[in-house]
Amino acid sequence: AGDMVVIGGQASSGKTAFALQMAFHIARQKRVGFFSLETGERKLHDRLIAHTMGLNFAKIKRSQLEQEDYEALSRAAPKLTAPPLEFVDASGMTAADIRAFALSRRYEAIFIDYLQLIQGGRRDRYNIVTDTSIALHQMSQSTGIAVFALSQLNRAEKVQGREKAPTMSSLRESGQIEQDADVIFLLY
Repeated sequence: AGDMVVIGGQASSGKTAFALQMAFHIARQKRVGFFSLETGERKLHDRLIAHTMGLNFAKIKRSQLEQEDYEALSRAAPKLTAPPLEFVDASGMTAADIRAFALSRRYEAIFIDYLQLIQGGRRDRYNIVTDTSIALHQMSQSTGIAVFALSQLNRAEKVQGREKAPTMSSLRESGQIEQDADVIFLLY
């Protein structure tokens, strides 16, 4: 409680899937909100179902479920609906909007997918992301809400034809993110 956790990764590296799994697990004991600025609620539900049931996500996307998949889904339904995990369409929200919504819903943990998409003033991206990072950090500290913010990484450097492992300085658009985070996970 009260920590800001950053989950960083390249595009399509599995940040959202990893965050969904964490949110679902935490929601077994805490009230959790998943603020998505990028992915629709239906797709998030589908990803969660695929993970929980061990199904291939592509099978759900292409509507190729078979009878035994539907039977397994009906058996898994209580497990999928039990945790109080709420999905919030956060497109167009600012950090202040997210804070107000999280407090009104009494969330104990929130996930934000992803930090660089949160709206800010009409300034350059560096200052918007810096201010957003500071606001999320202050929210976690002042409210006790655990904040899990997903973050894009800069393009991976290549050394001798192989991608170099990311570091905290790989977080995209502002060094403030690494200063504000209490914990940083980097998917690689």
